[in-house]
Amino acid sequence: MRGVHLYVLVTSDLAQGDPVDVTRAAVRGGAQLVQLREKTMPKRPLLDLARAIREVTLEEGALFVINDHVDIAALCSADGVHQGQDDLPPAEVRKVLGPEALVGVSTHAPDQARRAERDGADYIGVGPIFETETKRHRAAVGLEFIRAAHEAASIPGFAIGSVNRQTLDSVIAAGATRVAVCTGIIAQPDVEAAARWFRARLDRVNSSEARGDVP
Repeated sequence: MRGVHLYVLVTSDLAQGDPVDVTRAAVRGGAQLVQLREKTMPKRPLLDLARAIREVTLEEGALFVINDHVDIAALCSADGVHQGQDDLPPAEVRKVLGPEALVGVSTHAPDQARRAERDGADYIGVGPIFETETKRHRAAVGLEFIRAAHEAASIPGFAIGSVNRQTLDSVIAAGATRVAVCTGIIAQPDVEAAARWFRARLDRVNSSEARGDVP
């Protein structure tokens, strides 16, 4: 996870075309981790979609997690799951998926970030930084939470919530070196080009950080 900087969320309602094709384009553009996020899709079509996307991520060399559904993650042999604050904790997830399962947790406050790390999460979602279509019920936490989450937990944190071409610079300036993107990539006319743009920008930021150019 330490080398993963571009995380893409795929949801069929927002994707520019077939979600399997969108996933392939995003990964070819540089996405390193893909989350399938389907809150209302029935289980059978969700499993079919998850298996198809899993094939793509295996072929293209990306990690793959399922939002919430531990059973679907097990059945499609995903790398793991992404859980919300009210979902199963990492230890319980790994009883089903195995000790090496990748588990991410959404966090919206520093105490949640600390708890996620203490509970054994591999990474955290940090946000929503801005208001977002995918979390209409959740108020934005603001740019200041990026640094607060980084100080609260040492595991990788991905800034999330309307991260797009217009907001990326402010997100990076606030301290982010990893981002999770949804419509900024999957809803674009050229998904692969959009992913490539984000990946190039993040690679520059992380290269500068490695050299010590970024505080």
